[in-house]
Amino acid sequence: MIRGGLVGHKQVTDGLLGAIRGYEAHMLKDIQDVALTAAIDGEKAAHDTIDHTPSSLRPGKPHRNWTYKMNQSLDADVKRRGNTITLRAGWLNVKEGYFLLQEYGTQKGGGPYASELTITPMHALQAAHLAMLRTLRLNGLKQT
Repeated sequence: MIRGGLVGHKQVTDGLLGAIRGYEAHMLKDIQDVALTAAIDGEKAAHDTIDHTPSSLRPGKPHRNWTYKMNQSLDADVKRRGNTITLRAGWLNVKEGYFLLQEYGTQKGGGPYASELTITPMHALQAAHLAMLRTLRLNGLKQT
C-alpha cells in the first residue's frame, strides 16, 4: 500500500509539472505577441511623429520628410532569449547622422556672416518608447 501511494504521488507531481510547463509556454507566446504589437505601435508612433512635426529648416512645412529616408528607415524588432523578451523600435538597420540631429535638435551657425540655425527636436524615438510602454501596460505587462 505504501508503494502504491508513492507511485501515485509521482504521477500526480509529473502531471502537475507538465501542466505548469504547458501554461508557461502558452503565457510566453502570449507575451511575445503583445511585445510584437507594442514594437509595431512604437514604430507607428515614430512614423507619425516624423510626419507631423513641423520642419525647422523650411517654415510652413508640416513634417520632417524631405527624402523620406529617415521615415522609411524606421523598423521594429522583438527578440527572445530564455524568458527575456526585448523589443525595439527606431532606426535599427539604417542610421544616418542627420537622423539624430532631427531627433534631438541642434543649434549651429552664428558668426559675423551666417545666421544661427536651430533645429528643434522632434522626439520620434521618445514617442516610440512611450507608445510601446502604453501597449504593454494596457495588456497587463510592465517594463523591467
